Amino acid sequence: TGQSPDLPAPLRRWQVSGNFSGQAGSLAVTGMQARASQIALEGDASLQWKGARPALRFDLVSPHFDLDAFMAAAFPDTGGRNDAPGQPWDLRAMKAFDAEGVLHVQRLTAWKFNLSSLSVPLKLQEGRLRCDAVRANCYGAPLRASVDARFDRGLELALDVRANDIDVERASNDRGGEKAFGGRGSIDLELRQHMTAGGQWASSLNGLWKISLIKGYMQDRGRDGRRKGTPTPITRCSASGNIRSGVIRSSDFFYLGDDLQAQGGGWLHLVRKQLDCNLSVKMGRIPPFPVRVYGP
Repeated sequence: TGQSPDLPAPLRRWQVSGNFSGQAGSLAVTGMQARASQIALEGDASLQWKGARPALRFDLVSPHFDLDAFMAAAFPDTGGRNDAPGQPWDLRAMKAFDAEGVLHVQRLTAWKFNLSSLSVPLKLQEGRLRCDAVRANCYGAPLRASVDARFDRGLELALDVRANDIDVERASNDRGGEKAFGGRGSIDLELRQHMTAGGQWASSLNGLWKISLIKGYMQDRGRDGRRKGTPTPITRCSASGNIRSGVIRSSDFFYLGDDLQAQGGGWLHLVRKQLDCNLSVKMGRIPPFPVRVYGP
């Protein structure tokens, strides 16, 4: 194509071994083992360059892909933070060839959470990547997702994710933090973004969302990561809403515990890291009273 795209650092150097065969205009490798700084792949692949555009076909397996580590290495100018300004992305390489195949990831780590048995059938054609039937195990729950990405003036991304009956305790243990959670959860996300550089993840986020937790609890964690104190039972907690330019809004927050009920709504600003929520709270026989939660 005459272009020399600047690939992210983790993709610039590979070590590849396998059984190679080829003829004029094509190359195939079976039993392949390929490794880069943040990625390890095994399987079969072939490349053809007879037509106007190179075409890649593959069936690959990765034992573990750490997206957190990959993003930190790929965009070091952000310091691993989503809100730090970064250099403009050069994604011309994604428009220079076509590809089709299936990627299997035995374990995917993202935002400290882990998915297992991930299967991603994908098709890249003229700068558009489609993954219509993504499957994974999300802490015991079947996860279904689809991805539609366009590499035109940056990255235009549509991501839909659904999972029901998630083991929240396992997810909370992986995530860590000062609070531990348990119960059965569900998520329903429809996210849309257009990014041209690092640091735009939060400000470019739009979409719809819905989450719920039933038969759960919340409990403090000590510095050693172990739960301490008495857990607070959560009979049900749910909310849904929209996201506009990194501002998450909801008007139907609902919480029910043993002696506490709360409902209301508000917003969370992902870029400014601020929230403002107005709730109606009822405790035991006390009449409902208003509570405002706000600040950084």
